[in-house]
Amino acid sequence: MNKLRTLIIEDEEPARDLVKAYLKDNEHIELIGECADGFTGVKTINETK
Repeated sequence: MNKLRTLIIEDEEPARDLVKAYLKDNEHIELIGECADGFTGVKTINETK
């Protein structure tokens, strides 16, 4: 089964850390990065396609 490629976009660093901790043990999710704002998130998505 393919992994779900995931990018965390959240402006609060503690919230990003919580999401990362929650997702890191899920074998079906590949965390490709994290961003603090939507603009950077869209740029990162376009760069990682």
